Amino acid sequence: MVGFLHRRRFREIVRAQLMLFDEEYADLLRDARRALEAYRASSRDDAPEHWGRFDDVAEDLEDALLGMRDAYAESVAEPRRPHYRAEFRRQALLRFRDVLPNTAYDGMSED
Repeated sequence: MVGFLHRRRFREIVRAQLMLFDEEYADLLRDARRALEAYRASSRDDAPEHWGRFDDVAEDLEDALLGMRDAYAESVAEPRRPHYRAEFRRQALLRFRDVLPNTAYDGMSED
């Protein structure tokens, strides 16, 4: 229950951060979606190449998200950082679930 209450404090902050991320990284998000579409439309022979392209873009996207998260986390009191990170992770994975494949979730851990 305590974790939920702490994360709730960060809900609006994270929502605003992810809206800003949508604007600042619109090109990267578009590239990720296009790369995923190309992968899904590709033949079996071409699929590995298209997946590799998508995976590269998804990794760039994850790095940008983590950069935003970690920059703000530095301003959060140490005991509350895990709660902020948990809320960021929850919202980021919901908002960008179409372009964050399971393999890209690793860096989005709460720590």
